[in-house]
Amino acid sequence: MKKSLIALLLCLVLCCGFAGSALAQTVVFGSTSYEPLCWDVLYADGQYTTLISKTCVACQPFGDSNNWHSSYLRYWLNNGYLYGAFTPDERCAMVPVEGDMIRLPSVGDMTNFRFGYSANRDAQDRTRSARANAVAVNQGVWTNDYGYCSYYTMTPCDSTSMYQVRTDGSIGVARIDRDNVGVRIMIKVKTNALY
Repeated sequence: MKKSLIALLLCLVLCCGFAGSALAQTVVFGSTSYEPLCWDVLYADGQYTTLISKTCVACQPFGDSNNWHSSYLRYWLNNGYLYGAFTPDERCAMVPVEGDMIRLPSVGDMTNFRFGYSANRDAQDRTRSARANAVAVNQGVWTNDYGYCSYYTMTPCDSTSMYQVRTDGSIGVARIDRDNVGVRIMIKVKTNALY
C-alpha cells in the first residue's frame, strides 16, 4: 500500500511538471494589451514556481552601464511593466528574488541543467531560443526569418556588454547600447496562484 501511494504521488508530480525539469509545462499569468503572457515552468515545488516567459515580451534599451541593479531595464520592468502586465492579485502572488519582482535570466539560469538547458554556452540549445511577441516586434526587436530574436541576460560580459542568448540558443555577447535586442523575463510566483 505504501509503495503504491508513493508511486501514485510521484506520477502526479511528474505529470504536473513539478519534477523540476525545464519546459515541462506552460502556464498563463498576466497579459499585455495584445495577448496573455505565457510562461514555461522552470522549477516548481508545493510552495513556489519559477517561470520564464515563453517569448521575448519587449524590446527596450538595457541602460547606460552593464550593472543590472542600476539599469534602466530593471527599473522599467519592476515599475511600468509590472503594473501594466499584472493585476493586483497577480502582483500579490509574485515573490521577489533579490529585490526584483521581474528579472532577466542570468547566464547561470540559461546553463542550468536542472532547468533543462545545456551547460555548454556554445551549444545551439533550442530550448533557450525564444520568439518575439507582438509587443517586442512593434518596439523594433530584430528577428530572424523564423521569428526568433536574441535577448539580454542580466550577466555582464565587459564594461559595455551583456551576455545574450542568440537566436540559435547559443550564448554570445550584446552591447548595452543596442536598440533591437529582446527582453525575456523571469518571475517567481506562489504555486497555488497558477493552478
